[in-house]
Amino acid sequence: MPRTYFTADWHLGDARVMTLDRRPFASLEEQDEELIARYNAKVADNDRVYFLGDLSLYGEKKTAGLMKRLRGHKHFIRGNHDRFSEGALKGMFRSVADYEEILVDGQHVVLSHYPLAHWRGQRYGYVHCYGHTHLGEDAALFEMYRKCCVEKGIRFYAYNAGCMLYQYEPVTIEEMRKLREEQQNESGVVKQ
Repeated sequence: MPRTYFTADWHLGDARVMTLDRRPFASLEEQDEELIARYNAKVADNDRVYFLGDLSLYGEKKTAGLMKRLRGHKHFIRGNHDRFSEGALKGMFRSVADYEEILVDGQHVVLSHYPLAHWRGQRYGYVHCYGHTHLGEDAALFEMYRKCCVEKGIRFYAYNAGCMLYQYEPVTIEEMRKLREEQQNESGVVKQ
C-alpha cells in the first residue's frame, strides 16, 4: 500500500545551513548525495512525498536533475527560499502550492512551509505539517506556544517535517508523532 511522506528544508546548495543545522556532511555535494540516497532507501515508486519548502538554492536545471533521481509522486509547498519559475516547479512536481489540505489514511492534514498558530480543523484533530523553523529560536518559540495551547485544552497536532530532525529522511505522520511523544516523555510534559 502506498505511503505518504513529508520532508522540508533540504536547502540544496545552501552552505549556511551546514553550520545552522550542524549538518553532518563534509560538503554540499555529500549532502546532496546523502539526501537522495536516504530518500530513495525509504520511498517506493508509488508513495506520495510532500516537500514543505526551501528545497534548493541551485539553479532550476541542476535542481531538476537532482529531483529526477528521487522516487515517488512528489508534491511541493513553496517556502521562503524557493525562487523557481512556475514552469520549472511544475516540471519537477505533480502539484505546487503555497498551502494545501490533504487526507492521509482518513486523517486531515494541513500543509504549509510556515508553522501556523491556528489552522482549519485544529480543534477537530486535523494535523498540521510544516518546516521553516529548523532547530533555532523560532522552533523553540513555536514549541512554547504549542505547550500553552495544550495546557489550555486546545488540540495542537503540529509537526515539523524538517529533514534535520529525522536523520535527513522523509517521514510519515506516525513517525513525527512518535518523535514528539518521545520528546514529551523525556521532558515530563503531558502527551497530547
